[in-house]
Amino acid sequence: AVADYVLNDVVGTDGPLGLNRIAELLTNGTGSLALNASGLLPPLELPVSRLGNLSLNVSLLNLSHLPSFDELNLLTPSPSEPLTLRAAAGMTKLGLGALAKLRVTPGMGSISSFPLLERLELHFLLDATHASAALLLAVNASALQTSDPRRLLDLPCLLRRAGVNASLRALRLNTSVLQLRVKPVAQGELETELDDALNAAAAFFLATYDTLLPRLADNVAAGPVREALDELLRRLLAQAAEAAEA
Repeated sequence: AVADYVLNDVVGTDGPLGLNRIAELLTNGTGSLALNASGLLPPLELPVSRLGNLSLNVSLLNLSHLPSFDELNLLTPSPSEPLTLRAAAGMTKLGLGALAKLRVTPGMGSISSFPLLERLELHFLLDATHASAALLLAVNASALQTSDPRRLLDLPCLLRRAGVNASLRALRLNTSVLQLRVKPVAQGELETELDDALNAAAAFFLATYDTLLPRLADNVAAGPVREALDELLRRLLAQAAEAAEA
């Protein structure tokens, strides 16, 4: 009960240590934050029928409208899933910019045999974004009960005694796309024409398949993003366990 109060009320969205307050401090009041995404996000591979494959590799992320959290629930035990803690966060609005490299590898039905490489700036404006996660957390309760409480304040000792094992079981993302813009990084006549064509295609895609992008975002979060975060969690726990044994 105390942990729930601290995490959800003292921290929460608008508490003294709330996410909106932290976002304002981290961004110096601008609400925007740039992150190096190289190696953080796996390449997104999209097969396009017989025309070939699209590969999108993100190297830089720029987040905006960050002080707009309206929901935060952390480490809530799941009543139906043993050893599972659930977390959720929501934002009224989120701007997402990305510097990415697009690679188009022609397929059997393409008229070209050469891959196309293009560096792009992608800009999304998202509405009512909600993310949720389920974390499987297992500890040796009997070992904790027989341990000196003072020694458990030492993280390596805690990991060694408790045999902590964790896994990210689920990651879901629900959102609505209000705006999508695509811009080539290089400048020139060809890039200007490509810029116009990409934005026209993006507007058409957003108007025609307005429900597809949220489903695609949810599938990416539930698939490659969850797997990458789960692997990162496993590596961190393994490193911490090795440090505890040293």
